[in-house]
Amino acid sequence: MAVVRFPAKLKVFIFKNKDFFIIKFLNKSGCVKKKIMSSGVNIVLEKTHIQIHSTLSVNNCKSSVSKLKKSQTKILVFKSILEQSILFMFKTVSDRFLLEGIGFKV
Repeated sequence: MAVVRFPAKLKVFIFKNKDFFIIKFLNKSGCVKKKIMSSGVNIVLEKTHIQIHSTLSVNNCKSSVSKLKKSQTKILVFKSILEQSILFMFKTVSDRFLLEGIGFKV
């Protein structure tokens, strides 16, 4: 299980489709959508965090243990993608432009 925390002023919506989840982060400045495949993963939205669970169970078979390890690495990748999306929502971007010519209004 992995937990991704986000600020209370960020609105988060999770839409579940048959094959994937769509996670939408909404802020004053805009929104970011992320699409995550739902094979072997379950995502639960709480008030201030998102929980990512594995839906695979552990048996004594070696193949199921390897599947569980793959699922755990997938969960960690999804966690890092969501954390980067949350950081992007609060990142400020500024550009400087040099306008040359006559009659520009800015």
